[in-house]
Amino acid sequence: MYFNRLAKFKLPSEHALLEVHPARENPLWVDVLTHYRTSTGLPLQSYEGCSPADFSQDLVPAWEAYLKYCSWWEFALLFSAKGNVLRVKPEADVVIVSPMPRLSRHSEGAVLA
Repeated sequence: MYFNRLAKFKLPSEHALLEVHPARENPLWVDVLTHYRTSTGLPLQSYEGCSPADFSQDLVPAWEAYLKYCSWWEFALLFSAKGNVLRVKPEADVVIVSPMPRLSRHSEGAVLA
């Protein structure tokens, strides 16, 4: 499954790399480069005032490493996929974890007591 991601999902467009997921505080491209630099032992740096175009050579290998790193849970939490295009989800998912199956279904306006 993880290696299928590499073949299927190419580096997103610059516009998509600038998107910020509500569960994260940085744009996608900053998360990708930060993970890459941490996993390869390179020193971290500040990306303030920079754009994805400034790091275009680093983003391709960093994107591949990021896709390998993401667990299924993180992948499902962060991205929505349409065809071979990944987009950062515009809002956070609500997940209910319960030992009672009837509580796993949430209806809008319902109050759980």
